[in-house]
Amino acid sequence: MEGRYIKDFTIALIFLMMIAFGIRGYFLYNQSLEFPEQPDRNKGISSELKKEIEDIEQSIQDRKDFAFTVVKDPLEQNLIVKTIIDIEKQWKKEVESMIRLTGTYVLDNERIATIEYHGVRTDYRIGDKFEGRTIVDIQPGKILYKHGNYEGSLELAPIPEKPKALKKDVIVTEQEW
Repeated sequence: MEGRYIKDFTIALIFLMMIAFGIRGYFLYNQSLEFPEQPDRNKGISSELKKEIEDIEQSIQDRKDFAFTVVKDPLEQNLIVKTIIDIEKQWKKEVESMIRLTGTYVLDNERIATIEYHGVRTDYRIGDKFEGRTIVDIQPGKILYKHGNYEGSLELAPIPEKPKALKKDVIVTEQEW
């Protein structure tokens, strides 16, 4: 008989625990209803802190909406100061864009002129065309060419001197570039 009372006692205990957990859940649910879904921003913070938060939120929104219209990266730190690499690239680009007579010579009784353009040296003879110009005559250190009705000459020219900033141990100011 004693086993039967233990069984009834366990069932009653489980039933009471379920009622206790139900009551506790009900009170917890009622407490959760007291909290609003969106917190009241006016409670618990000073007006200064509230203003700072609003400024930060506005700044973030402005940055999201801003459209850059510049070609260069606006975050690059050296937009004002040209680096040595920039100056060297500019000098190389200038040299490569030149049409430059690098030499004239005679080979097997044939006059030949060497012209450099876009960094490529090419040999030309009288009658050959380069960049729309027809070579009319090759003289020592000079060629004569015709371009439509215009007649011109191209004289032997050395590679332009490097800018002072590219030379070692030289300090250059912005005006000297």
